Amino acid sequence: MPIAFHQIKQFTDCSVTADPSGFNIQTGDQLWSFAAFLPVLSTSRRPGAVIIELECQVRKGMIGVALVNRAHEFLGSEQVITIDDAPSILVECDRADLMRGMIFRNLSPDGRSEALVRNIEIAPSTT
Repeated sequence: MPIAFHQIKQFTDCSVTADPSGFNIQTGDQLWSFAAFLPVLSTSRRPGAVIIELECQVRKGMIGVALVNRAHEFLGSEQVITIDDAPSILVECDRADLMRGMIFRNLSPDGRSEALVRNIEIAPSTT
C-alpha cells in the first residue's frame, strides 16, 4: 500500500519527514508519548481479521506500534520494535471494520527514538 505522507498526523514534540523509501519518525523525549498516526483503512467494512505487514527499521531507541480505532484506542496488542528486530513485523487486527489507523509511540526510557517506515501491506487473515 502506498504511504500517503500528507495524511500522517504528527504529534507535539515529534518529527515526521518524507524519505525516498518511505517516511522517518522521530519521537519526543517522553516515554510512552505518541509520535505519529497513519490512517490505515481495510478495504472491507465487514467484521473480520486482517494482517498488517509493516516494514519498519528502528535506528535509535524503541518504537511501539499499534492498530487503533477512531478514538485512538488500541485494537489488540502493541508491537515493540527495537534496533535489533527484523525490518518486517506482522500486526493482526480481529476487527478490520473498526480499524482506522496505526499509532507509533516512544518506548525508550532513554529519550527520543527514530525509525524509518518503508511499507505497509494489508491482507485478510487466514486464521
